[in-house]
Amino acid sequence: MMILCVLCYAFIVSVSRTLPALLAASLLPLLLLTKKPSLPHIFKLNALNAVMIITLALTWPDVREGLLMGLVIALRANMIYVVFAALVLPMGLGAVYSLPLPEKLKVLVILTVRGIYILRDSLDTALISVKLRAPNVKGIARLKIFAYVLGSVLLRSSARSERMMLAVMTRGGFGGFVQSERVRLCPADWMRLAGCAVYVLTVSAMNYA
Repeated sequence: MMILCVLCYAFIVSVSRTLPALLAASLLPLLLLTKKPSLPHIFKLNALNAVMIITLALTWPDVREGLLMGLVIALRANMIYVVFAALVLPMGLGAVYSLPLPEKLKVLVILTVRGIYILRDSLDTALISVKLRAPNVKGIARLKIFAYVLGSVLLRSSARSERMMLAVMTRGGFGGFVQSERVRLCPADWMRLAGCAVYVLTVSAMNYA
């Protein structure tokens, strides 16, 4: 239910154009800022937004309109990220099971995300090992070492993926991963959905006010 509400909010923010609608949509992120979202992630997001704003300002027929459009897009991105980080990320990968998706796709998403984190940890460990053993390597030799390390990590990750697939089949296929029963919606869930619907419809109406 929470994921559905966040998706509806993200959609209405993405299509909002007028200032009253954007101001109304910003009320929820402002309330959720008390949960202290990850500042490094927000900094990285706005670094990309800065590049996007400069690009739009330089490529838009009117520099002023391009700059304004870039600022609006950056505001939308920040609002969606704050809401998503505060309401969905704390749910973890288990939130995937609440999505209306086929069971095989849910398990594949979970295994893919897990594989990405494992791949990143393996690459970081290998690069730290290289820095400790050869801290003064520069130039083409450094690029060659990085290519060797990356290739080795990808090969090991491929073998690990094969073992993960064998583990899935050993446990009875994708159906063997179902560990939770479907939970029926309680009155509190319906109240949240109704509140979300009212909020989204209000922001949508402000686009035409």
